[in-house]
Amino acid sequence: KGCGVSSDKIWVEDANDLKRTVEKLEEAVKAEGVRVFISRHLCSLVESNQFRAQQIIPPTIDVDQEKCTGCLICVNKFGCQALDFSEDVKKVSIEQSVCRGCKVCIDVCPQNAIYEVDA
Repeated sequence: KGCGVSSDKIWVEDANDLKRTVEKLEEAVKAEGVRVFISRHLCSLVESNQFRAQQIIPPTIDVDQEKCTGCLICVNKFGCQALDFSEDVKKVSIEQSVCRGCKVCIDVCPQNAIYEVDA
């Protein structure tokens, strides 16, 4: 705002909410004039590439099946592709090959069922 950009031309989005970030980025690209787009978090794909480049093993995230109630808040509110809901057991699990270890799902889960596995 200090640069004279009107508030309707400023977007501040959470990169971990990929669907909304892409939607708002497309909106910003279509807008006319000077625009400002701020991503509040490092994209987890960029972060995972940095982990690989530095040979850092990202954290392993898992779901305590005893605590998981199958409420789907983690799936619906966060929308991470690594979160998998099983219709058979009505619980969430994490697809480790997809998980980037960003840990956002830990904060989203109201049951404290999602946790970082100790190394």
